[in-house]
Amino acid sequence: MASLREDDDVLYGDSGYLGIAQRIAESDNEQLKSMALRIAKRPSSLKTTDVFKGFNWDKFIEHQKSSIRCKVEHAFLIVKRDFGYRKVAYKGLKKNLNRFHMLFACANLLMLIRGGRTEQFCTA
Repeated sequence: MASLREDDDVLYGDSGYLGIAQRIAESDNEQLKSMALRIAKRPSSLKTTDVFKGFNWDKFIEHQKSSIRCKVEHAFLIVKRDFGYRKVAYKGLKKNLNRFHMLFACANLLMLIRGGRTEQFCTA
């Protein structure tokens, strides 16, 4: 919860955060209490019968929640998978923070290159 900003008004989470509403109600943080929660359900809880021919709104809503969350998580995937940063090296707070800034800047550049958008950061 430490990564919340003052202007945040919605909290997105995956199915691991299903019990967070009770913990927020017990906390002293007024910002958390006023936030709207968008917590995804577990896929096993989205049941439909085989004879149902209509549109599955529950599955659509859960897909929308996941699509917002995956945009944020993609940079972490690149830092962990492509740059091999899986464990924190305790070299001091300033050195770790500097390393994270560089890793995520490189991840942003890599996403731009993979997306075919090289003109934004190449200045000659």
